[in-house]
Amino acid sequence: MRYAVNKDGFITNVIVAKEEQKAELEAALGCVLEDASEYGLQTGDLWVDGKGWTRNRDGEQYTLEPLSQEDWSQYQALSQELEQVKETSVTEEELNNAYVEGVNSL
Repeated sequence: MRYAVNKDGFITNVIVAKEEQKAELEAALGCVLEDASEYGLQTGDLWVDGKGWTRNRDGEQYTLEPLSQEDWSQYQALSQELEQVKETSVTEEELNNAYVEGVNSL
């Protein structure tokens, strides 16, 4: 799940974590984790009392609306693609091991 890190009404980061890790992460970070998906929250978004979540665009704050069904579908598809990339990414250790194996086979 994608969570927006809410520090005093300001989104400082967006992270991916399992739902069962939420409470532990909130305690460790000292922040509230918001479900980033409903409004497509991103770093820099700001909570304004009486307006809700806002975003600065070209120097002007505008209020975020919940994502439409089409936008929600696109958000979900991109989130799934990101997860697949993370699952198939090669670690630095794996690259180093492959390099050493290649050199040793010469």
